[in-house]
Amino acid sequence: MAAIAESPAVGTTHGGPYGGRIVLSLTLRGVLVAVYGGVLLAGAASSMLAVFGRQTVAIPLLTLLFLLFGPGAAVGWLLPGFDPAVRLLTGLFAGAVLDCVVAESMLALRMWSVRGGIAMVLLSTAALLTAGAVARVRGGAIRAGG
Repeated sequence: MAAIAESPAVGTTHGGPYGGRIVLSLTLRGVLVAVYGGVLLAGAASSMLAVFGRQTVAIPLLTLLFLLFGPGAAVGWLLPGFDPAVRLLTGLFAGAVLDCVVAESMLALRMWSVRGGIAMVLLSTAALLTAGAVARVRGGAIRAGG
């Protein structure tokens, strides 16, 4: 494992406040971000198609991917100063909580529909992304350690 961590093609170890940790090289990290962003973009597009009533074979799978990872990615983006593992776990759980809250609220108000649920998650994710963009522009994003 140490040979992989010291290989310049994969990454280098970085001594910081958390000790030595693996930092991915820019190219590998860029590829991972591009793939993740592409999946989220495809999921968001299929969710929009589902809201407008279009039906294809890929829409259910891509919509499920977006419902699972879209809100989590938006929450993770709100926490730029934290360790990536913390951001990942926080995002995953926050995304699941957001999906459940939307579903329970719509059921309690007797307004449940699949299209409405997808639309509310899309709007909530857009609101979280907008809040993250505003916080980054103002410099008020949440930082680790206070």
